Amino acid sequence: MVASIDVIASPSQGVSYYEKEGYYARDDPAHREASAWAGKGAGELALSGPVDPDAFQAAPDFMPAL
Repeated sequence: MVASIDVIASPSQGVSYYEKEGYYARDDPAHREASAWAGKGAGELALSGPVDPDAFQAAPDFMPAL
């Protein structure tokens, strides 16, 4: 395994990072049930429960610029 640390500079860059491997878009009910929204941004957008891939892709459109 190779690990690297990098700064995610924008919400859309974060989406690209996690979409690269289908992290939140896997068509697997067990995987979706294991995911969960968390953090201040999720609270501000009233996101809770398992991560929905469509909501994950749309979230940066509603987040303020950093």
